[in-house]
Amino acid sequence: MMNIRDILKKYTILAVLIVLIAILCILAPDRFMTASNFITIARQVSISAIIAVGMTFVLVGGNFDISSGSVLSFATVLSALLIVTYNVATPLALIITMIACTGIGFFNGFIVSRFAVPSLISTLAMQQIMQGVAYMLCGGLPIYGIPDGLKVVSQGNVFGFLPIPVIIMIVILIAGQLILSRTYLGRFMYAIGGNTKAAKLSGINVNAIRNTGFAIMGFLVSIAGIVMLGRVASGQPTVGMEYSLNTLAGVVLGGVSLSGGKGTIITGSFIGVLIFAVISNGLVILGFDEFIQLVIKGSVLLAAVVFDGYQSSRTGVKIAKKEKQEKQPA
Repeated sequence: MMNIRDILKKYTILAVLIVLIAILCILAPDRFMTASNFITIARQVSISAIIAVGMTFVLVGGNFDISSGSVLSFATVLSALLIVTYNVATPLALIITMIACTGIGFFNGFIVSRFAVPSLISTLAMQQIMQGVAYMLCGGLPIYGIPDGLKVVSQGNVFGFLPIPVIIMIVILIAGQLILSRTYLGRFMYAIGGNTKAAKLSGINVNAIRNTGFAIMGFLVSIAGIVMLGRVASGQPTVGMEYSLNTLAGVVLGGVSLSGGKGTIITGSFIGVLIFAVISNGLVILGFDEFIQLVIKGSVLLAAVVFDGYQSSRTGVKIAKKEKQEKQPA
């Protein structure tokens, strides 16, 4: 059975979300506590949540990927270019986009695993590359003329009230959680993130698992890009700029460790990105200007990183003490 400390640790992030919603309901009941606003938040968080699933795979495996925002922009531009400029059938254009983004993710993993390049540096470089490629493909201008059928993917509803992006998000959240917690791939991810050397000694193909994690990230970013394309109804080279750090912040806030080997999707990463979505929505409703919003979001990210570092240092101290005790003669 879990003691009180374990229970508090497990459900703290959920308590933070509940308290945050309660505060906003008190401060702006007529504007925040409405069904339409909650649906708006759900629609807005869907893209971040889809990316967060991929981000969780990468972080649990002990790596970073901060190229997701640029790859998202690239996905919207590539899809729009194929459909509007080259008259490629929409399903084929979307498949090509998914394959391209998955390939970019796999290449990220290959660079990290094959050449031992720190993932933070390699994905930072990829962020710059893909941002430049997105601009080159569209000449720096949005590509309009997206078919109405594609807009339904992001703007449509099921049963008259449930946004289609939310359904896509729920399916991906469940699938991601099952893969991470119930399959060998997920267990290997945790093992590699927790102790890479031990994982190698146990026979795990570390490079292959890392490449797979990055490829999953790329694939899910392509899905998010397709949803975004339907939302903005155009391919835009700057549409994903905020998503890399915002999603990373939400995932870390949700309890996924920056040092790897720890984290969940539904009860962790999703709640973290949802908190960021609620904060953004609440700040807009309360009339805070954009600059103050940036300060508050940055402060939340800093607090999450500091807390993660504190937790990691405590864990390291406990492990060191245990090893010292085991080495002492009886």
